[in-house]
Amino acid sequence: DERQFKFVSPGIFVNEIDNSQLPEGPTSIGPVIIGRLPKGPALRPVTVNSFAEFVEMFGNPVPGKQGGDVWRDGNYLGPTYAAYAAQAWLRNTPGATIVRVLGRGHNDGSATVANGIVPRAQAGWQIGFNDGPKTSDATEGGAYGLFITKTSDAAGVKGTLAAVFYCNEGYVTVSGSGADGVGTAAGGNVATAVKSITGDHEFRIFVYPGLSSTAKADAVVNFNPDSDKYIRNRFNTNPTLLNTQVTPADDQTTYFLGQTYDRAVFDVVGNAGGEGGSEAFILPLQMSSSTDGIATDVSFGCNMRNTQPSRSGWVISQDITSNFVNFAAANMQKLFRFEGLDNGE
Repeated sequence: DERQFKFVSPGIFVNEIDNSQLPEGPTSIGPVIIGRLPKGPALRPVTVNSFAEFVEMFGNPVPGKQGGDVWRDGNYLGPTYAAYAAQAWLRNTPGATIVRVLGRGHNDGSATVANGIVPRAQAGWQIGFNDGPKTSDATEGGAYGLFITKTSDAAGVKGTLAAVFYCNEGYVTVSGSGADGVGTAAGGNVATAVKSITGDHEFRIFVYPGLSSTAKADAVVNFNPDSDKYIRNRFNTNPTLLNTQVTPADDQTTYFLGQTYDRAVFDVVGNAGGEGGSEAFILPLQMSSSTDGIATDVSFGCNMRNTQPSRSGWVISQDITSNFVNFAAANMQKLFRFEGLDNGE
């Protein structure tokens, strides 16, 4: 409404702009604090103005000595000193620049594997001989997968990878009544299928150090997270217990349980009934090679790589081929995928 303005001349109106408050000055960058943090942007400086803003972006300080499922829930064993430094500074002074660190290899590092040794300048970790167990020697350790199938599809037509064990030495077996109905696998053998004990895909699993006849771990487990026998409750899930430099001798072990695919087991195999409702077998997770029995680019036991952004799979278009029998994702046009702006989860 033009009547609320003072009319001066055609096309000109007068309105007051309030400049009684001075604009806020530039934020101080404060000290640069570098260290491990539970979450947030990594390997780049980020300025925060308060501890509340720090917690929102990087998480609360971790006092350390917190147990639990280290592989799945994260490592809270060691204190995050950088977070406590930020808390102390921001308590009385605004402004600090935070740099969260993640694993990166040395600029002069090499990815070449020679004589079973990966250069330590590379970021990441490996377990067992080179990057996987040799097919001819079970003492070398590496990654072993527990596969579960439907009883009616014992040949592996309908099954899935259910869990991955990482062994610094030795091997893993599953024990029980043989799937072929002939005898019992008492101590279990790699690549021998056995029947489930009862529902929830329950099996007895052994972890052996080297070729010892005495198991390092022996437990009856299942894949029901609400059960006392849930696999992640019965086996070690803390990788640091394999590190002889930080773990007391009495607490050290030779293996840890990594990934478990609980949802996939029930989605693919279904709810197993009673005894023999499903079958399971163990296989080393690496491809054979004609030279030394391993292949460096396919082993679950070798995870030597720099930190990288999280990335989804491709979203693909509809089937535009003339193949009306089988859907071939490789023939579909890749439309887009999601990628994180920063490294880490």
